[in-house]
Amino acid sequence: MHGLLVWIAEAQTKIFKVTDYGAIADGKKDNSVAFLKAWSDACEWNGPATVLIPERTYVLRTVIFKGPCKGWTTFQIKGVLKAPIDPSLLTDQTWINFRYTDQLIVTGGGTLDGQGSSTSKKCKNNPNCQILFTTMVFDFITNGNVNKLHFIDSKGGHFIVFGCENMSFTNLTISAPVDNRNTDGIKISHTNGTNITSVKIGTGDDCVAMISGTKKVQISNVFCGPGHGISVGSLGKNDGEIDVEDIVVKSCTFIGTSNGLRIKTWAAPLKKTLYTSNFV
Repeated sequence: MHGLLVWIAEAQTKIFKVTDYGAIADGKKDNSVAFLKAWSDACEWNGPATVLIPERTYVLRTVIFKGPCKGWTTFQIKGVLKAPIDPSLLTDQTWINFRYTDQLIVTGGGTLDGQGSSTSKKCKNNPNCQILFTTMVFDFITNGNVNKLHFIDSKGGHFIVFGCENMSFTNLTISAPVDNRNTDGIKISHTNGTNITSVKIGTGDDCVAMISGTKKVQISNVFCGPGHGISVGSLGKNDGEIDVEDIVVKSCTFIGTSNGLRIKTWAAPLKKTLYTSNFV
């Protein structure tokens, strides 16, 4: 993967800067339309393309970046992305969603701020206030690489990976206040081939959670804590779940966690036996 990333960087890449599409970095204006226009043009480019988010702070409501795209697409975050505090401005329990894309890189050294603590305060006395939104979701991505980013104060989970193939997460920091709820670091399901390395995760919840249909996962050099550790499951709540297999966890550090590596199951009868196998 490293050699491929170098080749992409050296190739002639077309830059699509969100500020050229009307994005305003004032920390107030919603920039969803500008970001989606930049993504659409980058996705249609015949060759390597980069959506560039320059330094400074941009507010962004829920956005769905859909493929397929015509070439390698890089989403380069140099600045700070902030989710709105008001949860009514977000939809589908998701903040940023990438779908149906082959050859995707999300990088840049920037920060994604979910503003979860502020949302929790706003919703404190309102039982109808929905506060659990995942910062970044990958649905049906093939050959994805997420690296060199900082994730803070999520409203809910930080990553969901679903239906993907060959995903890599490297050189990330993921943190949330320990009293924020359901703030899993990286949750994976129905995905074949995931590499997680050199990632620091401290969210008060699972650092990595692998549920139904997760296969071929390599986790190494992860600093986990505070939180619940690295988990397989929970499994066995519903019929139709798929086996979890080929999981390797090595050279990881756990500090302030309730567990190291564990398997979580529901005490529920299933029509078909569910297996977890090949753990190292």
